[in-house]
Amino acid sequence: NNATDSLPSTHGQSHQSSLEHCPGIFLFRNPPSYQHRNSDMSNGNESSPMLYDVLGSATAGIISRVFTHPLDTAKARLQAPTVSGPQSSSSVGSFRGPLDAIVKTYRYEGFRALYGGFGAVIVGGTPGTVLYLAGYAYFRDSMTSFVKRWSGEK
Repeated sequence: NNATDSLPSTHGQSHQSSLEHCPGIFLFRNPPSYQHRNSDMSNGNESSPMLYDVLGSATAGIISRVFTHPLDTAKARLQAPTVSGPQSSSSVGSFRGPLDAIVKTYRYEGFRALYGGFGAVIVGGTPGTVLYLAGYAYFRDSMTSFVKRWSGEK
């Protein structure tokens, strides 16, 4: 057990065994979603894996925006100049922070005010989330396939 025993030796070995010792190669090894996709296709299920990625990423984008939109509303109100009026939460005084902005907006304008502009955010942001996450899944699977072919794995 000396220090050189753990180092990869490429003399007389195939690419596959030397590839096993490459740092970071675990990132390209058969991710669970890739295994699932292969088993779906081998069972005769012809549904598109890309469709799952698109629907999943759109759902993830919408769900994340449901939870983060009130924080974006608070941020916008903290950055906006003070406006006075009978129904404005800003007429109560300046906000002390994001939580204060959320509480005062809810108290004086109602729950719906926290989600003002939500439709535009969904329409504008969801396509970008879909492209990002579905594109990531596509290129991850492409790289996995490439590394397997290059290393001689089946």
